[in-house]
Amino acid sequence: MPQTEQESWAPRADNNPYRAWGMTTAQEWKEISRWYPFSVRVYVTTTDHPEWHEQARCSTWEKAREIMQLLGKAHERDAHLPAWVVMKCSLVGKEGREKPILWYPSQGSVLAALRQTNNTKGNTT
Repeated sequence: MPQTEQESWAPRADNNPYRAWGMTTAQEWKEISRWYPFSVRVYVTTTDHPEWHEQARCSTWEKAREIMQLLGKAHERDAHLPAWVVMKCSLVGKEGREKPILWYPSQGSVLAALRQTNNTKGNTT
């Protein structure tokens, strides 16, 4: 699932590969993003339907990076938490937009975890 650096998605869009589960409305999401534009997420693979879960909201890029790195290192032995990402959330459009800006342990390993999950979903024989 290659992506361009400029690619962004609506937070709840079905095609958003980093969509986090949540119960907030689009308006609530935008209000939170106004003050805390960085979302730290973990990819949880303990079920048949792996999904991203938001772990923190941060006001600065530096805080988001530090939290992601600390959580990633603390859980690096947990195979069911293979990937971490920081999303930059913006107030563009009706629903807002978000795009990944940091990956843990690396962009390649996060994309590999997503590909592996997509391949596993396709092989249901």
